[in-house]
Amino acid sequence: MDEAEETIDVYADFRGPNIVDNVQGGIGLYIAAQKRGVKIRVITEITRENLLFCKENMKYIEGLCHMDTITHMFEVSERHYGSAKMLAENPHLLEGVFYNIEWFVKAQQ
Repeated sequence: MDEAEETIDVYADFRGPNIVDNVQGGIGLYIAAQKRGVKIRVITEITRENLLFCKENMKYIEGLCHMDTITHMFEVSERHYGSAKMLAENPHLLEGVFYNIEWFVKAQQ
């Protein structure tokens, strides 16, 4: 997120918004991106458990959409793609991949 210049698109399961629950972590990155003029859009499964976090994130993102049964997470900007799977034993630990190969990032956008 810290290198995005135009857009960040996020696709995350219902646990995703809970990760961006502190200023040093996710929300801080959203705020910094917003100050640079980056538009952030999020698709997630909105549930009772994450509704508060979703409402908080609305201050920093361009759009928030709901989709049922999302099973993984990824983010894509104009130059980078990252995909992650949350570990069942600790929802704040991620296992993932990162790509900055231009043709791959364009295909994911």
